[in-house]
Amino acid sequence: MQKTDNLANMNENKVCIHMGQFQDSDVLRVSSELDAKQLDLEFDDLIYLSSLNIEGEAAKSRDVITVKVAVKAKLEKKCSRCLELFQEDLDHSFKFREEIGQRMEVDITDHLRESLLLLREQKCLCSDDCDTSKLWNQNN
Repeated sequence: MQKTDNLANMNENKVCIHMGQFQDSDVLRVSSELDAKQLDLEFDDLIYLSSLNIEGEAAKSRDVITVKVAVKAKLEKKCSRCLELFQEDLDHSFKFREEIGQRMEVDITDHLRESLLLLREQKCLCSDDCDTSKLWNQNN
């Protein structure tokens, strides 16, 4: 059996899964948008040009919830080599498992934030063949 539910509490910029929506083997649709700035995901070299679009499903099995979501957004990055700004699409899937215990809701916002931070490249390039000649030409 499948139910559909918008599981986000947008006022708090969170994605929460409410246990009251589940029967024992139900699957719920997860659909939400989050503000990357409120989640502190932006840096000098990485700006989110759009909200985080989150789509997926949550399944409950006894005392464990499994959440599979795809996160999409439009990014602006600064090349580590030539310092040019360029745009890139984020499209990544995540899977989380968590014990429910006696909780009536599971907040997966921190899981999403941590996973997105781990995806962040320490040094990114605008292209594979980028060189510093662009920067040299700008400064001369």
